Amino acid sequence: LSSLKGLANEYCEKLTYFEQNGMTTLDEEEREKLFGIRGHIAKTSSEMALRILLTLGGNSVFKGQPTEMFVRDLMTAASHPTHHYEDAMASYGKSIFGFKGNPIW
Repeated sequence: LSSLKGLANEYCEKLTYFEQNGMTTLDEEEREKLFGIRGHIAKTSSEMALRILLTLGGNSVFKGQPTEMFVRDLMTAASHPTHHYEDAMASYGKSIFGFKGNPIW
């Protein structure tokens, strides 16, 4: 959890820096690195939330329970196309070697 918070803070600091310096476009590698950070945070946090749900047991999975809603919300965020871990890592890896990253993001 601490490492995810640190990564999220780094991500927000980068966005703040870009905004404060009027940077509206980024080079390919930097853009894909942000995609990778989002993907890692989404994947890891949803996996962590699922482990919490499984640890708490059957009563935590009833619809409307706070834990169930929390896990469902994290899984929904992780399934958004801009947060797909595998796509993010492939795109970031391509950009490191000088190729175009993800054609959409």
